[in-house]
Amino acid sequence: MKNKNYLVLLVGLICLAGMLLPSCAKKDDKPLNTGQRKQDDNQNGGSDQSRIISFSDYDWLVKSSGDHTVGPGPNYFSDSEGNVWVDDEGKLHLKIKKESSIWYNSEVTLLQSLGYGHYVFQIDSRIDQLDKNIVAAVFLYKNDEKELDNEFSKWGEDENENAQFAVQPSSKTGNKDRFNIQMNDNSSITSIIHWEKDFVEFTVYKGAIGDTTVDNIIKRWIYEGADIPSEEDDPVAIINLWMFKGQPPSDQKEEELVVSTFKYFRGTKDKEDNNGLNLPDSLQSYFEGENYYLLYLDSVLEKGIDTKVVEDYRVNRSNTDSKFIYFSNSFKSVSSDGLNPFGLPDRKWVSLIVNGDATVSWAAGSLENTGTTDFTSITDDYVLHFAIKSEEKDAVYLLRAGFGENNGDDPTDIGAKIYLGDCDNCYADFPRDGEWYHFNIPVSELKTLNPNFSFENVVDENAHLLDFSVDGAPDAGTTLDLGAIFYYLPKD
Repeated sequence: MKNKNYLVLLVGLICLAGMLLPSCAKKDDKPLNTGQRKQDDNQNGGSDQSRIISFSDYDWLVKSSGDHTVGPGPNYFSDSEGNVWVDDEGKLHLKIKKESSIWYNSEVTLLQSLGYGHYVFQIDSRIDQLDKNIVAAVFLYKNDEKELDNEFSKWGEDENENAQFAVQPSSKTGNKDRFNIQMNDNSSITSIIHWEKDFVEFTVYKGAIGDTTVDNIIKRWIYEGADIPSEEDDPVAIINLWMFKGQPPSDQKEEELVVSTFKYFRGTKDKEDNNGLNLPDSLQSYFEGENYYLLYLDSVLEKGIDTKVVEDYRVNRSNTDSKFIYFSNSFKSVSSDGLNPFGLPDRKWVSLIVNGDATVSWAAGSLENTGTTDFTSITDDYVLHFAIKSEEKDAVYLLRAGFGENNGDDPTDIGAKIYLGDCDNCYADFPRDGEWYHFNIPVSELKTLNPNFSFENVVDENAHLLDFSVDGAPDAGTTLDLGAIFYYLPKD
């Protein structure tokens, strides 16, 4: 039967398609409040006409110091189109350039406070080759005591490392972490500042925003100290390029910073709030229930419901014997790049591809638990949740919910077969556009798919928690992406 009542389309998943648009900002966005940096650096030369540019669908104030120096540095800052501009590809350029005898620096400030969440910057210029006297930075700023920095500089010393994460005041022990970055020509890095109430996670990746996977991490640092700004402080995002202590480039050459993209999205809210995931309403409800039985879910999302987890059967967890098995080598695992079903980067999901080297014409696998499995408390009031995405227009996917022993009998006899695609016995279909789609299927409805479906018995060994396959004889290279798999009792 075709039934799409449980299909939740991720329309604008955290406004993702261009990943995020400014409409994803909090409804109560505050006006610009950059605090008062040293030496009145927020002045724009007394001009009544402050220059504002549009970059990555946000408005930014271009800094001008007029005829005097301001911090950081101190330096002269220019809002001229020769110092700051957005090119035809939408990339932001900041320059340090000399006019007559004066070196002018560059800075832009976001014209709204976005609050807790992920601040993502893709940098397309060789920040690893900056002159020793130059600082490039992407950061959040309220004042000199409430600041979260990712800075790229050798701070005037040739032998220094060329990058750092810092929470101000960075002079305090434990408030700074320095490291080295090395890039190639025509390469990018992505810097993410994930700021929440009781932690800040800084990460720099090799590659563009779409390459933010664990394998591409250059450096990650989590800060949980006492100097995290609160959301009420209203810090704003700033991008700048400036001369350390006002000293010009040692080689007297102009410098340039290119930032191709800025994105913002909400993330986990805080570790003490069980429902603090701050997802769109269409997704938040999945974490407002009770009694979660986890089959597959990333660790960040799990923290939001950890007090409500009854059983954790996730792969690679210390308390489980769960594993993925691919029958007859018909599937092979591939890297799960990009954003997970809830819009978070660098979070894993099940990403499989039909193996062209397999000796069989079909493709199937299972999430298996070799330890004790107990689903006996799961009643008809529970639901099975999972997310799936695909670009395979004609593929029919089959999931088998429930479990049985892998004892040579056909485990599908006691499982509920969920066909997804365009076929006579398909339960539902979903758009094949590469976006995530969520299903929430009541256990009572699983029983209509198979009257023998039951959680009444405990299977102690080799339990199949979820089987998955591509129906028929799929072509080599056909993909299957699954994530956020769990049973739970929904909120009334």
